[in-house]
Amino acid sequence: MNFHAYLEGKRLYFVGIKGTGMSSLAVMLTEAGVHVEGSDSIEVFQTDWILSSQTIHIDDWSTTAELPDYIDIVVYSAACSFATHVQIRQAVEKGLPVYSYPQFLALLTRISTCYGIAGTHGKTTSTGCVSHMLQHTGLPYYAIYGATRQQEKPSYYYGDEIGIIESCEYRDHFLSYELKGALVTTIDYDHPDFFATEQEVERSFWQFASRIARGGFLIICTDSDATSALALRMQQSCPQVTTITYGKHSDMFRLYDYSYETNQSFYKLAPLEGIFSSRLAGIPLCLDIVGAALLSACILLFDNKNVDVEVLKRDGILSAMLREGERFLGCTTRSEIMGTDDQITFINDYAHHPTEIKITLEALRLHYPESRIIVIFSPHTVSRTKAFFNGFVQSLSCADLLFIRNVAPSARDDGDVTLCQTLADSLAHTANALYIPDDDVLVRRLSGELHSGDVCVTMGAGNTTSLIQRLVALFRRSAE
Repeated sequence: MNFHAYLEGKRLYFVGIKGTGMSSLAVMLTEAGVHVEGSDSIEVFQTDWILSSQTIHIDDWSTTAELPDYIDIVVYSAACSFATHVQIRQAVEKGLPVYSYPQFLALLTRISTCYGIAGTHGKTTSTGCVSHMLQHTGLPYYAIYGATRQQEKPSYYYGDEIGIIESCEYRDHFLSYELKGALVTTIDYDHPDFFATEQEVERSFWQFASRIARGGFLIICTDSDATSALALRMQQSCPQVTTITYGKHSDMFRLYDYSYETNQSFYKLAPLEGIFSSRLAGIPLCLDIVGAALLSACILLFDNKNVDVEVLKRDGILSAMLREGERFLGCTTRSEIMGTDDQITFINDYAHHPTEIKITLEALRLHYPESRIIVIFSPHTVSRTKAFFNGFVQSLSCADLLFIRNVAPSARDDGDVTLCQTLADSLAHTANALYIPDDDVLVRRLSGELHSGDVCVTMGAGNTTSLIQRLVALFRRSAE
């Protein structure tokens, strides 16, 4: 069975359609011929251009209260309140099927063969890379993840037999997915509004891995204590699932001899022969490509039979996938160059966790060794800013010049504006940065601060797109 059979003739309405996952799901279904429309704020988000790649009607939910009469199914963003959003309530009152975004993904995993990509860091890049690798194989697949591939028109649908699903651990959402195989890139403490301790995060990933179907496989990067422990536990407790490890220290697939030169990464992967390259900078991103190649190769080799690691090592398909990965440019909002004007490079990046910030800034140092790196950081959620305060201070110290915006509020927080401002001000003071909550003031300050050769990075999980676009436009005008 595939999702066409379930959705045939049905019209879907997405409440909160501009969400990162919601937008890619909406575009994928539209590409597949399913009728999709929805509602959201009129504010410009980074996903607007993804949605504009298809003809999808979007209502302004501040003025549109009525759910259209012809709608058959409603899907809502997990950021929307099920209890209070008027369109969701109307759908319930009408007796329509109503799914949250994670619930709808879970539905897809039940009606088609699906593989998941999970991990605190790296799952979006890895999912985008898997989609890139599989695109020219003829495999009838679709991919759902919170971005799209850089310098390409958004496209997620190439068939409906196999699903490639970015699988998020937040609120244990990925525990409802029924997967034939999975990739786990990293395990780190995050989402402190839901997980009280790092051990709770690790327990969630164990439950995720142990739910993989009998005869399936788990691919996992074992470069941390948490991932190594999970791999060992799976090998001991779930022998019906084949565990495949990779990383700098793995005895199965080991990345070594890494170097970066002429704007490219180079590395070797034991036991394969040859040198592989990547357009992405840094070992962590090369490991994302290795994980994506392993998953792609396993899907192509073992979709209808048990995984044999020795076959995986000998067969040329893994090397072919790694070669395909050499052309992968990365995902949008992941060190994405938004413009280069007056010899200043403007970059937008989604990093919103200390580990991600450190990896991103180290990669930028490799790529721009002679440049000043100016970071405009938008902290995301009060709970995360509180929990990782010291980590943010340490990781952001890698910037040459640092500006802090207000903490971006979220449906996860209480929305206390004063608390958001106080936290951001305190972070700026401790990190030796400038706290500028007003974007107009910030743009004026940057107009006199940025110079030829600089790299200017907007960073965070909030809406950083509009700010970086303003800066690009400002310096483009000044250069004319």
